[in-house]
Amino acid sequence: MYHLAAGALAAGPGRIGLSSGLVSFGRPRATFVLLAGLVMAVAAGAWLFIVGQLRGLVRALRAGEPFARANELRLRQIGLAVIAFALGRAVLGWGTGLYLTGKRDPSNTGSATDPAEPRPTISTLARQ
Repeated sequence: MYHLAAGALAAGPGRIGLSSGLVSFGRPRATFVLLAGLVMAVAAGAWLFIVGQLRGLVRALRAGEPFARANELRLRQIGLAVIAFALGRAVLGWGTGLYLTGKRDPSNTGSATDPAEPRPTISTLARQ
């Protein structure tokens, strides 16, 4: 039997039973679930905004107005939304990395600046 530790993601350890083919995970922390849901909602809203702008652009092109001022504004808004989405994704990835490696956890004894010390990992397997 192996135990799977998910660090800050779950309230308890997961388990892997090799002979039975069982994989079970500890309950995820409520803050992680709420934060992930919020991020997904914001991302969905951003993509719906971009799709709405593209629909307006296609509608104007079908109407025979390819160089209308509104199309210029739509293209600008699409570009800014894509840039904001990419920057948000990068910041989220960086923050998630910090959260999962335990650098924000006061109980973490490892130093983030000392390369000789082993860095904590997202998941570890330990023989029981």
